[in-house]
Amino acid sequence: HHEYINTMKIDNHHLHREVMQKLTEIDKLNNELTILSSRLDNRDEEFEDLQFQEEEILNEIARLQDLFRRV
Repeated sequence: HHEYINTMKIDNHHLHREVMQKLTEIDKLNNELTILSSRLDNRDEEFEDLQFQEEEILNEIARLQDLFRRV
């Protein structure tokens, strides 16, 4: 009986270690996910900025073409 309890303790200890390792891995993956997510947000912002700049450039081109037509 005593032997059985010791085996249980060892098994529990081993399981506990595995669980802690898995939790650490999950934490690491969560951190990576957060980093990737924020990089994606930055890309989205950059893309919107570029779209806005493109629109301004196209407007400027249209304005210049209009001026040349009048000349």
